[in-house]
Parts: sequence; structure tokens; C-alpha cells
Amino acid sequence: MSRDKGESATARSDTHPRHPRGMAATDRNPADLGRPKRPGSASWSPRIAQRPAARMTPTVTESVPATGLSAGHGGGTTTACPPSRTTGILRNATRRRDAGGRGGVAGVKGFEGIRLRLSDGYDAYARLWSPSDTPRGAVLYLHGIQSHGQWFEASAARLAEAGFMVLLPDRRGSGRNTADRGHAPSAARLIRDVAEAMSELHVRSGLPCCTLLGVSWGGKLALAAARECSRRVEHIVLVAPGLFPLVDLPWSTKAAVAAAALVAPRRTFPIPLRDPALFTANPDRRAFIAADPLALHRVTAAFLLASRRLDRLAAGVGRAIEPRPLSLLLAEHDRIIDNRRTLDFIRDLRWPHEVRLYPGAHHTLEFEPDPQPFFDDLAARLVRPPAAERGAADTASEERGRQAAQSASASSGRG
Repeated sequence: MSRDKGESATARSDTHPRHPRGMAATDRNPADLGRPKRPGSASWSPRIAQRPAARMTPTVTESVPATGLSAGHGGGTTTACPPSRTTGILRNATRRRDAGGRGGVAGVKGFEGIRLRLSDGYDAYARLWSPSDTPRGAVLYLHGIQSHGQWFEASAARLAEAGFMVLLPDRRGSGRNTADRGHAPSAARLIRDVAEAMSELHVRSGLPCCTLLGVSWGGKLALAAARECSRRVEHIVLVAPGLFPLVDLPWSTKAAVAAAALVAPRRTFPIPLRDPALFTANPDRRAFIAADPLALHRVTAAFLLASRRLDRLAAGVGRAIEPRPLSLLLAEHDRIIDNRRTLDFIRDLRWPHEVRLYPGAHHTLEFEPDPQPFFDDLAARLVRPPAAERGAADTASEERGRQAAQSASASSGRG
């Protein structure tokens, strides 16, 4: 995406090289979406593993190249990730060392707090974890609609321990970003924010591609952004992604949103997720959510319109780009998203992917009483993304996982 006339190309830092000027922030303009035909092979299908509820032993891991997809991924038509095209926008950042987990998860290792000056002048806060050695990969971590980066500091730290550089921005108008609270002008702007964060991650890690990791609402942003930045994405990880919500605005509010979008786009509406019990059954984490001063509870009509546009972009990702390895992690007792519809959607993509369903778990896997198995699984998925192999055992496991997801949706309180 070319820079708009008059946009700022400034940011702040003293340690990182400048991006070349005049390069595109994304691979394609959001206003000009093509729909190339999906490559032909129909041999891909998910490998689904259901884990026991208490202590779950993580999969044995091995290193994979951080520079792109292997030849087997995606039916042989997806090429290795090429060098990223950078924007000339995120050349610098103000750096500050934070003690991670302050007011949140105890024992989280420190991260680097940075400010990202986006191309429209918005100054956004982000957390950056760097591994102790040369990064084996880079992860752009996208949080949910109500949450912010502090909720996911523990899993981000675990990924850094596994050798990954992790950038976890607070979305504009959320978390520590107080300007334009709850507002986003458009879906294209949200996608461009992701693309510019990718550019910052590229400069800091030296790697041309990254994994997009989206949690809840951040899952649909990850898929929509993957459409526009596909050549810079080597793997997609979705954790309880908000593609098919069980909780939604009432029709009367939707009508009010539609009217406000035309005449008062900054009018705010409540996010229908006020009950902490929707996120977790963990009493300590419920108390944290209830008292969280940075949680977002209202968003603008423009934001909701942008979110609806992201829904449509995410729904069409399979027709828009070549396959990418995809990892899906679901909670059995999720009361926010529809597991069955989510699993059906991922299966219909026919991309190489793997599904983890956590029995007894609730929407925010990070907040489980013992989240360590989830953290370890997350690191394992990044170290070894799903491949395209498939066998008889995978077929049987797929059917068991589909039935488990249907059972989870039925027990989540839909009826």
C-alpha cells in the first residue's frame, strides 16, 4: 500500500537502521482486493489432537527455518517467503525497559516497551520480547477486542524463551493507547497498522517473514491482514479466534450502529463482554479482568463497521491467497466463539493445519489455572508448523476433533 500524501514518515529510536523510502506497507491495496484461484491440490486436511484436561505433555519440537515455507506446505505452489518490503515509516522507536506482568501475571520476564509512530501520526504502545540469542523466528501478536497486551505477557515471554522475537502492540484506541479510545477509522487502517508493525518487527529481527498470532477478535484481524501481507506471513496461529461469535450485539443496537456510522461515526457502543466469566473460570483471573483499568468496554460505530469489514475479508482469505500453515487452538467450554463453525471454516480452507482442543478450558487459555501446557503447545506450534502430510490416523483424529468441537459448542450455552 503506498503512503498517503502528507502522511508522517517519522518514528523514534537510536539503534535500528532506516527503512528505504517509498516502499509499500502491504503487498496489496485493501481497496483493490484480487481473488486468485486457490491452488489445486485437495490433499490437505487437519491433524487434530485432543489433550487431557490436567497436565498436557507438549509435542516434541524441532527447529524449522524462519525464512519461509518448506516445499511441501500448501501443495507445492507457495514459494519461500521473500525479503519484506518496508515502509519508511517505523524507522525508530523510543525504548523503555518494563518489568513484565506488572499488575498482571506474576513471574513474567521483562520486555521492552516501545512507541510506534504509525503512518497517520498515531502514537501506539507495544511490548517487545527479544530472545537471548539470534531469533529463530518473529511473531506479531494481536490481542482481542476488549483485552490488551498485558493479558498475554506470559505466553509472549514463553515464545521468547523458545527463541522467537515477539512484538505485541496495543491496538490503536486500546490498552495503554488513550488517544481515540475505542475508535478505528476503517478496516484498511487497522490492516495497515498490522503491516507497519510487521515492518518494525522485520527491522528489529532481521527476518523477512513472521508468524501472525491472533487471539479472539485478533484472530480475524490476523486473517484479514494475511490477505494483504501474504508474502510476509509464513505461519498463522489462531487462539480461540473471533470468527463466529456466540455473543453479539442485539439487533436494535446494530441498527443504531448502522445509523451512527453515517452521521456520527465516533458515537460509542458497549462491547457485550462485560462478564469476566465469559473469559475464564479462574477466580483470580476473573478478578483481574473485573478490575482491569485498561480493558476496553466501548467502541465507536466506525470501529464496529471496520470489524464487520474484517469479517468479510477473513471469510474470503482462502480464495485470496495461497495456503499458509495454520495452527488453531480452541477451548472446550468457550462461551464467546462457536467452536464447531470455526473448525468447519478452517477445514474448508484446505490449508495444512493442526487443531488443539483443550478439554475443560475456557475462552482465554492464558488464564487457565495451569496455562503452562498451552504455553508449551504454542511454542511447539511455532517451532514446527503444520505440514501437508495426511494419513489414516489423521482422518480418524479429524473426525474425533470435529465431534468434540460440536459437543463443546452444544455445552457452551447456545441453546
